[in-house]
Amino acid sequence: MKNFLIVGTQRTGSSALAELLGLHPQITCAWESTRAVHPFQKIVVAEEVFSGNFSNLRKKEKEYLSDLHNTNKTALGFRRLFNSSDKWIIHPRYAPALFKDRLEAHLSWLANRRPDVSIIHIVRTDNLAWLKSMGLSSQTGVYIGKKYPDDAEIRWDPKTAEKRVRSKIWLGNRLSSLASSNPYMCVEYESFRSDNSGVLKSVLAFLGFRGNYTAVAPTTTGIQSKSSIAHGFSNWDEIQLHLEQMALLKEKSS
Repeated sequence: MKNFLIVGTQRTGSSALAELLGLHPQITCAWESTRAVHPFQKIVVAEEVFSGNFSNLRKKEKEYLSDLHNTNKTALGFRRLFNSSDKWIIHPRYAPALFKDRLEAHLSWLANRRPDVSIIHIVRTDNLAWLKSMGLSSQTGVYIGKKYPDDAEIRWDPKTAEKRVRSKIWLGNRLSSLASSNPYMCVEYESFRSDNSGVLKSVLAFLGFRGNYTAVAPTTTGIQSKSSIAHGFSNWDEIQLHLEQMALLKEKSS
């Protein structure tokens, strides 16, 4: 059984990518399986999931996977997202949220104990668009598959926005370090959004599935906003200028 993880931070398209992968007849793609698990049990439960044991997952996901996973499947994975928090002093590595997520423990586990696990790292390079998505989802409570209200409006404090982006970039760099130990592929959200089928084909090839397979079922995780980045972002000019001065408008993918 080939195991894989989709890693990154929130609001980067990981749900849509996971759903499309899970439509392949030989792949079981779980949800963000260890999100609600106690911090010091996350890796234990991750190992259980990789072995096909779903007993310690949330009831709804356990039932979903028990019905879905069978002997025809040859790959099994899930999403493992980490929090790009602005609650840090001196350096993003000291954010309590990342301690709770056990970022460094996961990196050590994957590099030293599970170098067989394939890593699909999804990165959203446009930091203004990412901030808008983070703000709208937090304000409206709309996270997956539903359109943001047209009248929703957000405002970011410049320093808070800067700390969020710095955390996101540092986190992306830490996750990309897995390229030296594990099979690793970086996927840009922007490329995935513009060419679902092409990126999906590349990811499937990375996992060892070649051919002309395309996902024919509609996804439930469509684009939540098709308006311009500035629309609904009340201080977009201020944040754009601040991030530009800090050289933080774009994140480089690995």
